[in-house]
Amino acid sequence: MAKKKKKKKKRVASQKDKLQKLIEKAWPKTKKEMDKAVKSTKEAIRRGEIYLAKLSKKGAKEAQKLSLGLQKERLHYDLGKAVVNAGTKWKTDKKIGALLREIKKINSQIKK
Repeated sequence: MAKKKKKKKKRVASQKDKLQKLIEKAWPKTKKEMDKAVKSTKEAIRRGEIYLAKLSKKGAKEAQKLSLGLQKERLHYDLGKAVVNAGTKWKTDKKIGALLREIKKINSQIKK
């Protein structure tokens, strides 16, 4: 029985040596491929970050335009009320002039 254990230990040691040699032989190529995969993954992540930043800026700009459009709509509503309240004096009304200036300002911001 002692001989069987020795043979088994030698067989296990021999298998470990074969595995070690196989790993040592395959490792340089495997490492090179892994480095290449890591590099391409990093590049893909970088491109994704750039794309998301552009998309975020575009979305923020569109949201700003939408907000300005809503403000402009509210100013038109207020302008209409002011014109009705001013009656025939609407051309000299200071509130109407201020509303018109604000609408022009928003129009210029929307066009940017």
